[in-house]
Amino acid sequence: MSRSERSARAAGTAARAARDDIGAGIAAFRGARASVEDALEDAGARGRDALQGAREVRDTFADALLDSLEARPYATLAVVAGIGFLAGAIWRR
Repeated sequence: MSRSERSARAAGTAARAARDDIGAGIAAFRGARASVEDALEDAGARGRDALQGAREVRDTFADALLDSLEARPYATLAVVAGIGFLAGAIWRR
């Protein structure tokens, strides 16, 4: 076998190895991309669930406040005034 044939064979082997490495890199990239997409989808779903929970708490609190206002208006006013006083005292410091 001549020197040029050996060089050609070595170059072919190196090219196949490079092609295999590139293929493995592409497969790893696709796997990482799929993992990132899954993580983003999961985070989005958790965010939507948290937002829905916050809306439910807000609605429940508003309903409770309105019920309290209708049942005991002066007591509700006193509680709100107390909360306002405490918030003002904390804000002042």
